[in-house]
Amino acid sequence: MNIGLDISTKVLGYAVSTKNKVVDCGFHDISKIDDLLGKYLEIERFLNEYLEKYPEVETATLEDFLKSFSGMRTSSNTIVKLTKINTLSEWYVYQRFGRENMFHVHPSTARKHVLGKGQFGGKDTKVEVGKLVESKYGVNLKWTKAGNLSKGNDDIADAVVLSKYPFSI
Repeated sequence: MNIGLDISTKVLGYAVSTKNKVVDCGFHDISKIDDLLGKYLEIERFLNEYLEKYPEVETATLEDFLKSFSGMRTSSNTIVKLTKINTLSEWYVYQRFGRENMFHVHPSTARKHVLGKGQFGGKDTKVEVGKLVESKYGVNLKWTKAGNLSKGNDDIADAVVLSKYPFSI
């Protein structure tokens, strides 16, 4: 089993998969915690408790963060916070699973391997990934009336893709 983790400063998306199915997935909201160390400690607490339910999980996949970002849409303060929370979380994964059981992958590379496409030709990537994750893996995501993914559900979809990545390479 593999756990895919989509880590941000507001939400932790997670998914546990085998080669044949998505066993479990969800998100954990950390947006109300003010400081980064508190956010990390909550991620660590949550994952320790969560992984007790799945002792068969032997590997973890994390996004390669900040290899690229959307220019002016991301502030330098957000980039610094994201770098810190991801570094702390990567340390947790390293300690728990060891370096040889960690995968790092760029989101578009994971999508290409798992979903068959990495680019969506001008369409809203989050929406398209959500639709493909639902249809391919039977995951029920929540949507707004406007047709967007509800809070945390884009993180779930990304975590599912990450959790399936090692089985697709």
